Amino acid sequence: MLLTVQGIAQSLDFFKVQSVKYVDAMPSRGGEIFSKTFKQDERNRNIFSPYLEMTVRVGERTRFETVYAKVYYYDKAKVLIDKTEKPTPVLRNSPNPHAMPVFFEKNKAETLYFIVPEKVLAIPDWRAVAVFGDAHAAAAAVALDTLCTPGILSLM
Repeated sequence: MLLTVQGIAQSLDFFKVQSVKYVDAMPSRGGEIFSKTFKQDERNRNIFSPYLEMTVRVGERTRFETVYAKVYYYDKAKVLIDKTEKPTPVLRNSPNPHAMPVFFEKNKAETLYFIVPEKVLAIPDWRAVAVFGDAHAAAAAVALDTLCTPGILSLM
């Protein structure tokens, strides 16, 4: 289950975290995240890295420099394990990877990707809090149940 927490400096629906999905196996579909979730080992083979897929929306057209997207990872005792300050750069209709689109269009869903740090993956029953906003307001999706089970966790 996810809980939405939003600031009141702007309208309550300006920033939205629509969903968070934990991807722990290589998806069958192709996609922009593929080229960025692989590392190469000593034998030059690609190794998949699990990631969080966060879908967000904004209430008005907003330039990427004015917003932030972060993920905080906690253990079962609610102790902070690690955090990811920026989304993972991916291909977004461009030959160069970008962490976020240049503009977040009004009410258009955008997906941001966060590779889960290895030290988080080593801890059983970790949780994550995904935050999206600016200096005046933010929305947060808080996983109240285990996030380690693959699948989409939709806001109620």
